[in-house]
Amino acid sequence: AYDELARTCTERLGVSLASYGLQIDDLEVYRSIAAARPISVAHPHSPATRALTDVARLLYEDARSRVVG
Repeated sequence: AYDELARTCTERLGVSLASYGLQIDDLEVYRSIAAARPISVAHPHSPATRALTDVARLLYEDARSRVVG
C-alpha cells in the first residue's frame, strides 16, 4: 500500500514520501480502539506504543532538521 501511495504522490503531486517503517500488529491496538482510548494511554508499555513513540521521535527529528538546517 505504501509503495502505491508513494508512487501516486510522486506522479500527481511531485512530492516524495518518507517511510518511517511499519506499525507492528499488536492486540492492544484493537483493545484501545474498542475502549476509545489512545494506545499510549490505555497500554503505555505495549510494543505498538513503543513503535509509535519511535516514529514520533523520527518525525520530530526530521522536521527539526529541515527547519533548523
